Amino acid sequence: MSLHAKRSPTWRYALLAGLPIAAVATYGYVQTGSDIELSGLAVFALITGYVAKTNGLEATPVGLRAGLVATTPVALWSLGELVLSVGNFSQPRWFAGVQVLMSVFVFGLVLTVGALVGMLGARIGGWLAERSGHPRDGTPA
Repeated sequence: MSLHAKRSPTWRYALLAGLPIAAVATYGYVQTGSDIELSGLAVFALITGYVAKTNGLEATPVGLRAGLVATTPVALWSLGELVLSVGNFSQPRWFAGVQVLMSVFVFGLVLTVGALVGMLGARIGGWLAERSGHPRDGTPA
């Protein structure tokens, strides 16, 4: 097995959309300390879904992966903050454990919402590509 395996086109498009917005979203989260902005993800996913569809790819999986790529850094950052703050409270250990479990739940929730926003944006972009006459069946243009 080669260490230099080629990424699928779906992952390439997802990374092109997800990495820039991940940087912007993480910066925004660090500046505010609480706000997770997903509007940039929706716009990038829409554009990426359009471009992916015009190149014969399905837009929905590209958007899902772009959403995961974009929200993972913010979700990890917020999870770390939540777990660290739980350790600073004066409380029974079992209660701290429950709070850590709830923090992990929030982590999963942030990833899920990001994936859904990415999927929806890319789906709309793919629909726009179809409306402008690009292929529907996944064949390259």
